[in-house]
Formats: sequence, C-alpha cells, structure tokens
Amino acid sequence: MENGLAPNPSVNLCGLIKKKGASAQRLVRGGKKAAPEAWPWQAAIYDNNAQVKDIICGGALIGSQWVLTAAHCVVDGDDTIAVRDVNDFFVYLGKHHRNMSMDDEVVQKMKVTQIMVHDNYTGLESDIALMKLHDSANITKWVQLICLPSNDELSDEFLDGVRDTFGGPYRGEVGEETLQTGEQMY
Repeated sequence: MENGLAPNPSVNLCGLIKKKGASAQRLVRGGKKAAPEAWPWQAAIYDNNAQVKDIICGGALIGSQWVLTAAHCVVDGDDTIAVRDVNDFFVYLGKHHRNMSMDDEVVQKMKVTQIMVHDNYTGLESDIALMKLHDSANITKWVQLICLPSNDELSDEFLDGVRDTFGGPYRGEVGEETLQTGEQMY
C-alpha cells in the first residue's frame, strides 16, 4: 500500500528513513517540531494509572516486540527500585502528537507483557530498562526499529548525539505537544 500502513519488507532494516535536520549533533538544547515520520523508532510510554493520560517517558523500538527506555520510567517512586506492574503502561508507536484525539491510523497502541530493569540500577546508575510488547509492531514507514551501534562504533563522540523526545529529562515533566528534535547548541 502506498499509504505506508501495510508491512513493507524494505523497511524491516533499522533506521531507513529520509529525515530532514536529524543528523548527529554533539550538543543539543531546545528543539523544533519534528516532521511526521522523522523518528519512526520513537515510542511514547503512557502511565495507565495517571489521572491525566499523558506521556511519561520515551523509548526506542529495538526489536519488533521490545522497547528500550529508562529504568526510572518503570519503577515505583523515586526512592525504590520496585518494578511497576505491566498493566500500568501502554506504549504507542508511530505517534506524532501528545493529544490522543489527534492519533490516526498509523499509531499503534501496545500492551506491555514484561518489564526488565538493569540489575545494577540504583536510581542513578544503570538507568535502563526493556519493555516487552504484547504484540509485534507492524513495521511501516511510521514505525521502524532503531539501529543500535556495534561495540566498534561506540565512542564518546557517538554517544553525545541528538535527543528526540516528547517530554523532558525528568519523570512527570511536561514537554511539547508534538515530537521534538534537538538543535545544535554550538
């Protein structure tokens, strides 16, 4: 299908997008509105228990059923490392607007079946977690896997890249209404 909703074998590889203004940059701040489909691996994580349903964290689709996120997004409170129940979360893929009433047919709403937090997570260190989705993501031009670097490709310069986000760096921080992309600071 031309509209990008049907699975496309050519997009099963990671990171195959043509995006404007999304090249790696060393330092970023602020941001500007991202073009639709500019970050197709971006996952929007919603807290199902919150009074106001809104994105609490972002993540990246690293496998058809796996989202990589920060551990502080999936634990209870700030002073504990108890992992919250999987039913506390929904993950949205292909989302461009925070407002759920603006979702269209490209947005995929996923239940979570498993959450794994890094064994060494302390609240500061090893702030990383995996969320397993109930179903496999339908890979389209709006939903794709992120490319993960090999060990040979990792460097300090590589790790100082761009930030793509709906929210801020802290849990509960309200961010922009549409997905943002970072701008170069220097």
